[in-house]
Amino acid sequence: MDPNETAIETRPNDDLTLVALTPADMAPAQAELLAWCDRKLLAVNAELADLETNLELATEHGWKHRTVEAALNRTKKRILYYEKIKTAVDAGYLIVPNFPIDVFAVRVKRARRRKASSTEWLARQLNDPYVAEAQLRGYRSRAAFKLIQLDERFHLLAPGHRVVDLGCAPGGWAQVAVERVGPGGAVVGIDLNPADPIPGATLLQGDFTDPATAGQIREALGGPADLVLSDMAAPATGHAATDHLRIVALAEDALAFAESTLAPCGAFIAKVFQGGAASDLLARLKKTFGEVRHAKPPSSRAESAETYVIAKGFRGGA
Repeated sequence: MDPNETAIETRPNDDLTLVALTPADMAPAQAELLAWCDRKLLAVNAELADLETNLELATEHGWKHRTVEAALNRTKKRILYYEKIKTAVDAGYLIVPNFPIDVFAVRVKRARRRKASSTEWLARQLNDPYVAEAQLRGYRSRAAFKLIQLDERFHLLAPGHRVVDLGCAPGGWAQVAVERVGPGGAVVGIDLNPADPIPGATLLQGDFTDPATAGQIREALGGPADLVLSDMAAPATGHAATDHLRIVALAEDALAFAESTLAPCGAFIAKVFQGGAASDLLARLKKTFGEVRHAKPPSSRAESAETYVIAKGFRGGA
């Protein structure tokens, strides 16, 4: 292979060597390595389950469990390792493991046929701890941690709550909502794009601004909502003022839906850009809700302009 086509440069003592493949070589090598990862993950997850059982028994009986905890942490690192291999293989690389295994970091170099933005995205994905943790926990996207962190700060989700997730695909926020409202609650997601089913949630495809679709959401919810979520963002144009106006317009549509759906004292979250909600939107929120705050959760990337507006204490009633 031409060394100029090498896409990822390994560091000394790295756990992996990553080499770009030609399209003709990729399919068989990729399939073989993915199958190897799946076999390893099956075995390591079984080991993890045994260790978690042992830890529960040790805790219950008051036994010393430092050794079990250390083994558990090592096993979790191995799972992250294999998941990271799969991420790189899916992105088009042959990976040669160098043992002993551990969590690794890679520096991605620009390949001749790859855009700089694609190289930067791959570097973020391969080295982002939230991506790895999302894979470990079974969340569909790293965005799940944004809702987790907002909920821990503002106490928005509770058992039995009814929740609407606007722009729900791929489903990370809906997964978190299902976990936190429990079997006595209800979670309804809506998106223009299809999303794979999530146990415990009702996912619809359509435009929530369409009155007929809005009616379907309320019917599936079974009563007024306690929380309306919006992590929607329009495709970026690269023009900051235009992008800000587009995301504010989405937030205004989401707020209009929330005003017609929320129960008294309900809450609302919407993504906006740094600088916060536009003055008209902010004035409307302050008139409609008892408390309005802005927050940027730690899992939101530092270079991202996104932030969230959190409104609590809805003064109306569906």
